[in-house]
Amino acid sequence: MIRRIEPKDVDETLRVFRDACTASHPFLKPEFIEATERKMRERTLFEFHTDVLDEGGIRALLCRNGWGVEALFVDPHFQSQGLGKRMLDHLKAQTNVVQLCVFAQNPRAIRFYQREEFYALKIIDHRETGESLVVLKWEGKNPVVTS
Repeated sequence: MIRRIEPKDVDETLRVFRDACTASHPFLKPEFIEATERKMRERTLFEFHTDVLDEGGIRALLCRNGWGVEALFVDPHFQSQGLGKRMLDHLKAQTNVVQLCVFAQNPRAIRFYQREEFYALKIIDHRETGESLVVLKWEGKNPVVTS
């Protein structure tokens, strides 16, 4: 079930972030990942709209600020099972535009988003790490139905 994060979910959600980020971003310094985790705990998870995929435990998270995705991570033990796609499809059903950034050194993530019909807008520098980010965008073709 995809649902909004609750305070009781924070530790498990951050474990998913930490495990997935470490596995998919070996080029990032551990200090950067730790600082990002602290920032998420202190403000990001609740200041932005954060959904979690809960199936007997937190399996994935998607944190967004309007139509900009700040984070999408799937527990490494549950990757390649369609969970990231489910999270994106849930978001796409609510909007006609989604934009996000992916580290250029993460080709697996870039391929995932390209399969999901995202296209590259530009490459920018990530000030905090000195790495390159690919800015990706998806635009829906159908009107959004809200209930």
